[in-house]
Amino acid sequence: MGLRSATIRAYLDEAKGYAEEGKKPPKNTVAPDLPDELAEALDADGELAEAFHALTPGRQRSYVINLNGAKKSETRIKRIEKFRDKIIAGKGAMER
Repeated sequence: MGLRSATIRAYLDEAKGYAEEGKKPPKNTVAPDLPDELAEALDADGELAEAFHALTPGRQRSYVINLNGAKKSETRIKRIEKFRDKIIAGKGAMER
């Protein structure tokens, strides 16, 4: 067994030990950095803000990632307008 194989085996054994003990990795509780346009929209629209903060962290992240993909502020604003109904419905950016 080569050095790489031994290292991989050690990591796998460590992971199996954690699984047997029922240990899970810590949850990511860091809130995503909101684009300025989204923060402003949430400040201006209480219903939208309440619905956005009720979303799961993963769904919130999906909107942040989608909005950060836009280069122009105008595009981010249009996307927020388009996403409003989905956010209020409790869906993620890529959900139907």
